[in-house]
Amino acid sequence: MAHEHGPHCHLDETLFAPPRRGWRHAEQVTALQAEAARSQETFIRHLRRTYDEPLPPIWAVVEIMTLGQLSKWYANTRLRADRNAIARVYDFDESELTSVLHHLSTVRNHCAHHARVWNREFTIKFKLPRQRPSAVVRSLNRADDRRLFNTLTVLLYLMNRVSPGHRWRERLLELITVHRIDESRMGFPENWRRMPLWGRVTEGG
Repeated sequence: MAHEHGPHCHLDETLFAPPRRGWRHAEQVTALQAEAARSQETFIRHLRRTYDEPLPPIWAVVEIMTLGQLSKWYANTRLRADRNAIARVYDFDESELTSVLHHLSTVRNHCAHHARVWNREFTIKFKLPRQRPSAVVRSLNRADDRRLFNTLTVLLYLMNRVSPGHRWRERLLELITVHRIDESRMGFPENWRRMPLWGRVTEGG
């Protein structure tokens, strides 16, 4: 977005959807200003001291956005070309990435409020990719798309993309073993250990 529209593109309401339920650009900017004002991140404090501007540049602002805010700003980016440019980094179709982010933000909220997720049937599910990313497409459980397995599969893929060398997969499997979790209650299919993402650590597929 910064390359295409400048460092303060997030302040340009013409680049985002018009007001509608759940989205008003002016309100979202105000919410970001509040986040920036209370942030104790070193780079945010430096920017506040150094520059007289309503908000830091977009590359700094996204670092302090909540997952819910990221999901809303992405979904309400007006130009499909901009959404596609971002989605392409993760090899997703933009409409599918929009759906994934919305789903992950709801799951994050369940976790933040200590709600049960391990055997939950999610009412807000994400649009299952059909063509890409290939590793995700070949590792989903399409027969049971309301349980946690597909969420974990997408999270594993994203971890592989943004943090190669992580041990998230191993730590998750250790938790399942230590706590004797019934994997089927989480939507794990019988052949999950042979699926591309789960059978071995990849670099994102």
